[in-house]
Amino acid sequence: MAGTKSQQSSGNDSLASLKARKHRNSLIPSRASGDGAPIHNQITLVVFLNGKNEIAVGVVQAELQIAAGQNEHALATLQHLREIAPKQPHVLQLLQQLYQDMNQWQGVQEVLPDLRKRHVLAAAEVDTLSSEAMIAQLQAALLNQDWSSMAALWQQLPHKLRQSELLLTPYVIGLIQQGEQLQANELIENFLRNQWSDSLIYQYGLIKQGDVLKRLAKAEKWLINNERNATLLLTLGRLSFANKLWAKAEEYLRASLEHGATGETYQILAEVLTAEGKKEAAAEMYKQGLAMMVKQSHIII
Repeated sequence: MAGTKSQQSSGNDSLASLKARKHRNSLIPSRASGDGAPIHNQITLVVFLNGKNEIAVGVVQAELQIAAGQNEHALATLQHLREIAPKQPHVLQLLQQLYQDMNQWQGVQEVLPDLRKRHVLAAAEVDTLSSEAMIAQLQAALLNQDWSSMAALWQQLPHKLRQSELLLTPYVIGLIQQGEQLQANELIENFLRNQWSDSLIYQYGLIKQGDVLKRLAKAEKWLINNERNATLLLTLGRLSFANKLWAKAEEYLRASLEHGATGETYQILAEVLTAEGKKEAAAEMYKQGLAMMVKQSHIII
């Protein structure tokens, strides 16, 4: 026990001296210099320079492994160092950065409390990273259609963060995809009572369960302050189409095209025109929509 404490103290003292560390590291052959020195030879030199200071040696070893693109090895090195010196600030920060580079956002989330507690990062930066980690994990769960993980992540979120558009949007998309559309409907409407979101308005138009006519009436009230919003007009066109209100759907979709044309809007308008029996006009809309989609995706036909 005493040996471990002495080792941690030695590691902290060594890493605290930036000038001393820079001097030692300047003696290590650089990969960028093109001398081709293998990493194990460089580590041998570090051991010689640092003696038995396992923390200092381990940190330099991890940095060399990262520089060589050996992220898995670096991660194992840093995790070992954290077991030896769980409070070492530089080890914690290297772990956070490596987890982030490897898109291991659960690891980022796990190390953040220690980074905050040790004042390695400012509180605002920790909060930002925490949000980014949760967003990335929700998006990964959505991509993999891992609904149980998505639900667990959502339950972990404080109430304040559940009001974040960036966190709520992937969760709502997941709910819609797994058939929990009424819950998605409620979350969107609650959010829009206090703030606006084009991404959530778009998802609102994709909900097919429940009273679609009631949803249309509610969405039309949002026109008061957003009459030129192309996304809202697209959603209104979709909801009108779902209610078989062809003329109203056509009107909303044409207005949406005026304020922000997309290939998708042209395609939906073509479906409406087809339902109205306007085949030539529908064909033209399909053509324009396809041309816009090709242009937007930079596909050359």
